[in-house]
Amino acid sequence: MNILPNLAQILPTLDSETLYDLSSSLTENQQRSKEWLMTMVSWFSEETRPVVMILGGWYGSYIVPMCMKELNPSKIIFIDKDQKVISLAKRLHHYSSTHVKFEYMCCDIETNINRINSIYADVVLNTSCEHMFDMSNVENTNPDCLYAFQSCDNKEDPGHINTVASSKELLKQSGFTEELYDSFIPLNHKNRYMVIGTKRIINS
Repeated sequence: MNILPNLAQILPTLDSETLYDLSSSLTENQQRSKEWLMTMVSWFSEETRPVVMILGGWYGSYIVPMCMKELNPSKIIFIDKDQKVISLAKRLHHYSSTHVKFEYMCCDIETNINRINSIYADVVLNTSCEHMFDMSNVENTNPDCLYAFQSCDNKEDPGHINTVASSKELLKQSGFTEELYDSFIPLNHKNRYMVIGTKRIINS
């Protein structure tokens, strides 16, 4: 699969700082993490054309095209707090805009959580949980929403304010009422953890 078919046209237009940052989103570790995520989410997602919300999307370099391939979404709601990142993400995803509706939101997830929680989604993805508060704060209006979260144990990055030491610890942060999957993969100097579940009201 050609991940970003218009990337060659975009690269010459970028300044060195942006180019370096974008290249960080295109590493082998990033690819492995997103492939793992989308493979597992496709197993559990029951919707044929889901509305997908991506929290802390960064450039969406891998997750957006892989989401398109694995889930065939009707809409992608892409959220990041950096307007510069959002602007470039729009350019990167432009090639696929005729196949799915995109909605971009530039906002801080923590300070806008009520607004974010009020937006309907069938699937909510976050591969940047180490950068923000516990995902127990995220609860979509759709009671059948599927959630998939990734975090890591790398404490060396100053932006990693909420790392975990295991997938079980990430489960505790997630607020699931139904736990569907938890595991990890080793990635060089860190471990990447992933959990999938729902927040359905379980009748006892």
